[in-house]
Amino acid sequence: MMNKFGLIFRHYLRRTFMEKISLFANLLLPIVLIFLFVLVQEYQVEDVETLLLNGTNNFLHTIVVVQMLFFFQVFGAFYNVDNLHELATSETKWRLNAAPINRLVFQIAAIAGGWLVSLLQTLLIIGVMSIFLNIYWGSMGINILALLAISLFSQILGVFLFVITKNKTQGYVVTYPIVFGLGALSGFLIPIRELVNLRIVDFLADWSPLTLAMDSVAYGGTVGPDRYIDLVDGVVTYGGGDMSIAIRNILIISAIAIALAVASYAIGKVRKIW
Repeated sequence: MMNKFGLIFRHYLRRTFMEKISLFANLLLPIVLIFLFVLVQEYQVEDVETLLLNGTNNFLHTIVVVQMLFFFQVFGAFYNVDNLHELATSETKWRLNAAPINRLVFQIAAIAGGWLVSLLQTLLIIGVMSIFLNIYWGSMGINILALLAISLFSQILGVFLFVITKNKTQGYVVTYPIVFGLGALSGFLIPIRELVNLRIVDFLADWSPLTLAMDSVAYGGTVGPDRYIDLVDGVVTYGGGDMSIAIRNILIISAIAIALAVASYAIGKVRKIW
């Protein structure tokens, strides 16, 4: 069974690198967008020297790259919605039914292939950004744990969205607003707290998995929650971190991922997907 699992896993991994559009969207586009975001943000600051941390590392580079890293991980949900619906509900679903392997194992192998692509994307971004931008990574242990937690959450979110939708089109219709909604709640895409002054929005923004992941890195030593840059005046304010809060947030993200996994399995069993 492990040989069959590995064969399916490698198929979905190779598919990303064989399709030019998929390769560009998954690996190259994130890097291009990060550089554009950095240029746009730096254009608004008159004195770039005010952005320096420890005399060399750039605060703005750090903020943008960390936020983008986590946001792109959430797009891992799209991989699973696309791959799993192609397997189970499209015209090619006969492959899943005819395969001499348990349906659940087949689908887990497809998920694992997409997850590895997502992690490779992260490694590529970190490598390229470390070369061309002055980033202060802070606690690498916390950064890795936070990235793994949000990546796992994103993959399982995709599985959950797959089991609650009937086909690929419906899956996209549901997935797009959820993914971009998470980005909005984190404050990365839009300043939602300033636009919507409601307690429920503040609550959702504080406990959104993306926000928790970004705060984990912040409290872990990269950029504290009271370290911010006023892009109008170019002022940087520094503050301390709290490792216990960083670990707590990572555990909360992991708990949400486990809850989604249990719900996905239960719903999939009821709908006879697995």
